[in-house]
Amino acid sequence: MREEVIFVHPETKAVWVTGFAWDDPARPSRLTDREYLETCMERLSAQEGLAMVPKYRIAPEGESAREDWYFRDAWRDVDFTVDMEKARAIHLANIRSVRNAELEKLDIPFMRAVETGDQAAISKIAKQKQLLRDIPQKFDLVAGSPTELKGKWPTELPARPTN
Repeated sequence: MREEVIFVHPETKAVWVTGFAWDDPARPSRLTDREYLETCMERLSAQEGLAMVPKYRIAPEGESAREDWYFRDAWRDVDFTVDMEKARAIHLANIRSVRNAELEKLDIPFMRAVETGDQAAISKIAKQKQLLRDIPQKFDLVAGSPTELKGKWPTELPARPTN
């Protein structure tokens, strides 16, 4: 079974998950898997211009695939612990993205209503747009876990896109 190497980049603080070509023909045959891993980590550190090899963890292949990558940019350590403040910012950015698309969909109907002087439609669309604009300020992002946070989605928006 192959293994993944998980480490926190010392400068960007991003969690990296990588695998090495264990069966690479250029791999020196005298090296054990652990020695080869250390050599690869040293080479990676040099390529990244790091002063030292970051601390890393070896995990069974596929462990990272079992993690929810929705909050990947909020991972803060090699155990995939999620920084909830960053997770809230990520979730809010996704909400805003969907909200912005919904606002855009209302632009043409609004302009048509203005052109025809349909005050009822203008008022209705203006209320819809304001409701959408208020989502980031009014939506409750308080959650005790990443799963709970991810489950929160404004009812005013279409279903959350899956990723």
